[in-house]
Amino acid sequence: MSAFGLGATAAASIDYGAGEAGADAATGPLSQAANRLLLFIPADIVAGYVLVIGFMSTPTVDYSGFWVAAWVFLALAPFVVVTTYIAKYRTDRGGEWPGVGQYPWYRVIAAVVAFAAWVFALPSSPAQDLGSYPDWLRPLVLAGVTVILTGLDGVFTSKPN
Repeated sequence: MSAFGLGATAAASIDYGAGEAGADAATGPLSQAANRLLLFIPADIVAGYVLVIGFMSTPTVDYSGFWVAAWVFLALAPFVVVTTYIAKYRTDRGGEWPGVGQYPWYRVIAAVVAFAAWVFALPSSPAQDLGSYPDWLRPLVLAGVTVILTGLDGVFTSKPN
């Protein structure tokens, strides 16, 4: 789901908890796994990051440009979720501003964590600067973060009244 979608669904008070697919989505195990994987990875932020790193040459030693791009888009993820939430909230409620306590804080944090895990999982990740780790660890971390975020979503996301 995009960061815009995370903000909009939070404002609409729709529960997108673990395993719930849209009405039109397939309900098979593979489809449910894909929905869980994509629930919190902010697609619009990922698209911007991929566009930017696509113009960079793959580094062999210095990942500083990739780090800058990752940090910029990491900072944009919560901004997009919150501003979209506020815009949707105000539209649905006649211009009323939401209280800070009403913000979808879990979804804001989840977007940041999911994007960071996604960046780590990339083959040309700036996280390679952190040291040597086996290739199988990248998708394992992404899958683990996805399972944890999806499980916690049901705990922290309120259901419609």
